[in-house]
Amino acid sequence: MEEHTQIRYYADVLVTSIEWLWYPYIPFGKITLVQGDPGEGKSTMALKLAASISNGTLLPDGHCLATPATVIYQCAEDGKGDTIRPRLEGAGADCERIAFIDEGGDALTLADACFERALERTGARLLIVDPIQSYLGKGIDMQRAGSIRNVMAGLATLAEKYRCAVLLIGHMNKSRGSKSLYRSLGSIDIVAAARSVVEVGRLEGWEDIRVVRHIKSSLAPKGEDFAFRLDPMAGFQWIGPIERLEDREQILDGAATALETEMSPSAGTYRRSGSKLVQAETYLRQWLAEETLPCAEVHQRFRDMGIGIRTVAKAKKLLQIHSVKKRDGWYWSLKK
Repeated sequence: MEEHTQIRYYADVLVTSIEWLWYPYIPFGKITLVQGDPGEGKSTMALKLAASISNGTLLPDGHCLATPATVIYQCAEDGKGDTIRPRLEGAGADCERIAFIDEGGDALTLADACFERALERTGARLLIVDPIQSYLGKGIDMQRAGSIRNVMAGLATLAEKYRCAVLLIGHMNKSRGSKSLYRSLGSIDIVAAARSVVEVGRLEGWEDIRVVRHIKSSLAPKGEDFAFRLDPMAGFQWIGPIERLEDREQILDGAATALETEMSPSAGTYRRSGSKLVQAETYLRQWLAEETLPCAEVHQRFRDMGIGIRTVAKAKKLLQIHSVKKRDGWYWSLKK
């Protein structure tokens, strides 16, 4: 055994830099885990990211890839014709660039060689596995430490070899008192293999707002909490980063209560001169009087002014501003 041992020195290793699909949340060539409770929008967010990659439109941080690229979206829980394709098209995806592995009735696992063949043939820059629990295989005990270590190591090797961002969608267990990193459904080895872990959850008091929290980041500083909206009429809409919350549940509850008070005419603050809500209404009227503006630009302007997303959302509702879908994203308009 010893005579076959190869010794190398780090001085001989070529130094490379990390490439990012979405900095600092999703790196290329690495595994990212997106976790959350059922129904919180994990898959919808992943589909929106897939659409942006396929058609070259803006990512949440305002950037886009130099050219549109192929995505592999492997999903075990939704129908391809009645659910996945309509959602992709609704998100503006170029379905000619969204691929999947035809399982043909056979149980597909992450250890199968077909994942590598698919990456090699398509040149995909993003591989989404939704959910990871469905692709581990019957012989894998998710709860036993070490059981899936080889599977995750093999997937990490594929990600690095093909410079592809691997996005694993995972459900969470019901241990509400545990830290988020330990609420992943399955062994901690899944979290350990991921270089980035984000959690998608509901913003307290806001049925249509979701928050993306960066709970693990091995390659860069943790990103800000990021929000998106799931609107039954307007569809998916990126909102932008929100303030870092030290005590999330308590602060969000307090923010919702404070906003309800601000919006209440009986409280005498509904039209208080100089309030942030009045400022938001005033600027929105001025900005949208003659033109439509990208939603992302509107929120960035208000962030620069120190006006948060909750206040902007209320001002938008009061002014009956319309969300208009264009090829490169959502725009706001005062006109129908």
